Amino acid sequence: MNITEVPLRSAEATPAGVQVLSFDALLHRARGHRIDPSAPMRPSFHHLVAMRRGRLDCSVDFTDHQLAAGDLIWVKPGQILQFGPQLATAEGIVVLIAPGFLDDATASAAHADRPDRTLTPVRSQPLLRLTELLADEYPNAGGLPAAIHVAILRHVLSILLLRIGNRERPSEPGDPAFEAFRQAVEDGFPRTHRVEDYARQLGYSVRTLTRASHLATGYGAKRVIQERVLLEAKRLLVHTELTSTAIAARIGMPDPTTFGKFFRRQTGETPADFRARVRGLDSGG
Repeated sequence: MNITEVPLRSAEATPAGVQVLSFDALLHRARGHRIDPSAPMRPSFHHLVAMRRGRLDCSVDFTDHQLAAGDLIWVKPGQILQFGPQLATAEGIVVLIAPGFLDDATASAAHADRPDRTLTPVRSQPLLRLTELLADEYPNAGGLPAAIHVAILRHVLSILLLRIGNRERPSEPGDPAFEAFRQAVEDGFPRTHRVEDYARQLGYSVRTLTRASHLATGYGAKRVIQERVLLEAKRLLVHTELTSTAIAARIGMPDPTTFGKFFRRQTGETPADFRARVRGLDSGG
């Protein structure tokens, strides 16, 4: 079984770059495109899921979440997403957003470029009401000019994502050393896993990066790198048919043996067993 790569297909007479759907409409759309939403998929666009009633299980980058009424969760492009069977019985709204729909300043302030950060659902009635407003505005029942209609959708959506993206952040800026390190790891983990290399690149000492990582995450700089490498390995295992040799090369490891030892040490599973388990296959078959 392959992990489905999902593009955003705009429907006729709807604004380009955004779609607002009920769970029923999402299921209908998925079936029309021969997509099984209960199978792992890797969308190329954002999902904002808002729960009206019922319960919905979902998995994002291999972490399970149980969403209840009032919960919202923001899944970003490139993350592995899988909905539970309750999508057919729960009630809610899914907003599908192309990466370029938000302006650059909003995307940056909402941290829209950070799919590797810890993901937690938000429970907020005010934000749920904003999502309902977005759903009410989406059909453009008043017949507004297209440019005004899109501007309204973009403004409401910007408020939602700015609130969700900053819900757990302190009012003061984050540690610049850690933010620079995190971005450098995001860009450089396929080439190096050495804290010393990032320290030299950024002009900080290893000690500074280790201390900044501890303050931001509760663990050291080496583990920050390892967790990003592990996440990429998991994504490639379930999203592609690449061999262990090819995956090792993609994540900066010299050979499949080193990759296998690393993966088993981090997860307790071999790469093959993980791939089979997540895909629901028999690893011995």
